[in-house]
Formats: sequence, C-alpha cells, structure tokens
Amino acid sequence: MDGPGSVSGTFSGLALGAVRGYDPASGALTSPTQVTVGQADWVEATAASPWTPPLPRDPTMRFVYDGDGGRVKATGPGGTTTFLGQSYEVGPVPPTFRP
Repeated sequence: MDGPGSVSGTFSGLALGAVRGYDPASGALTSPTQVTVGQADWVEATAASPWTPPLPRDPTMRFVYDGDGGRVKATGPGGTTTFLGQSYEVGPVPPTFRP
C-alpha cells in the first residue's frame, strides 16, 4: 500500500466478518473505515476465498553506495533513509524493507 485505503477496497474479494483496530490512547478496540500503512488491524474472514493484498505502485528498493562499498542511501516505498556511517541512520524506511 502507498497510503491509507478503505477497508472495503483493501480487502475486496474477501468475505469480511469484522475488522478491528486498536486505539492506544483509549485502550479500546475500534471499527476502522480505513487501513493505514504501519498499523495492524485484526480481520475476520467469514468464508474461504482467495485474496491478493495490494502492493505498492513501485515495490523497488534502490541503494546508493560510496567508493568503499558502504551504504549511503536506501530509497523504497516507505521513503528514503540516509546512512551516516555504520551505526547511524536517518529516515522513514520501515525495517521490513531493509535487506
């Protein structure tokens, strides 16, 4: 996913029973109308049916390396991360997209 999407659009073709999210501020379960990247939701399927999750428009990761072979930058669906040496990085690329 590239951004928020409707529950019905994201799970189209799946026989949905209930979808629940968690609101950390109130500690309560919610019935979301949208799904958001980086947020987990519980989905109940009421019947067996094939479902293909939506993919990012460009699921490609791109890396830039310096002359010594050290990674300098990683760009992917989540954004760009800049690496300053081996122990410091700045950016939004989620850990699931790192090699």
